[in-house]
Amino acid sequence: MKVSKNFVKVFLSLFLLVIIVNLIAVLADFYSVWMGYTLLVFFVAFWFLSFRKNLKAKEDNSNLVFMAELVFAMIVVIAVVYLLYIHIGLNPGHSSFYDIGSSQDANNSYLSPFYRVSGISNQGNITYRNITSSLVYFNVSAYSGEKINISIKLLDNFPNNTKMNIGIKDWLNGSYSNQVMFNSNSYTINETGKWIVVSANFSIESSNLVNGTANMLISIPHLAGDQTKTNKNVIPIDWINISA
Repeated sequence: MKVSKNFVKVFLSLFLLVIIVNLIAVLADFYSVWMGYTLLVFFVAFWFLSFRKNLKAKEDNSNLVFMAELVFAMIVVIAVVYLLYIHIGLNPGHSSFYDIGSSQDANNSYLSPFYRVSGISNQGNITYRNITSSLVYFNVSAYSGEKINISIKLLDNFPNNTKMNIGIKDWLNGSYSNQVMFNSNSYTINETGKWIVVSANFSIESSNLVNGTANMLISIPHLAGDQTKTNKNVIPIDWINISA
């Protein structure tokens, strides 16, 4: 099959565009797995076209040219694989553990703003903070294209017909995509007054990240308004675990 010159021109133009987009994405920290795959496909196609061209060449130095382009293509493929490894989650899974009430948390609270959480309390060997108002935030480190699991150990102090939501911020529109993490009506066994672990999963997109960090929101609608003075129905949090 003969490849036209116009096709080659269009292909090389698209190839250059893909390279530029990938470089911008890396610098701006919104790299995704599909960008890397697209770049890899173009590199393979480029090598294939070079291979076809040199097979048809009749000049004495065609073998030398072919070997040079082959070595170049191998170097490029290795570079792309390394780029994928660094930026697309081919690296091993990672985890973070936020021990609420620990010395590190005491110096710099994982939960914010400070006026919506209590000071540190303890129950036996458990240290915790109370969530005293509806909207509380924390940050997690993540990569675009990966899936993370967020688990929270809390004390079931929920009244009937209440719930707790957790959301992740989309920085493009400033909104949070929420999902229900706990619903008091879903428990067939009464866990009131007991420490329980609840969890939720998120797929991380580039729009969720700023400098490799995602902002998470804990929303507890029945705590709308300040509950600090009455100290009723506050939700104690022992720890938060993030795994990818």
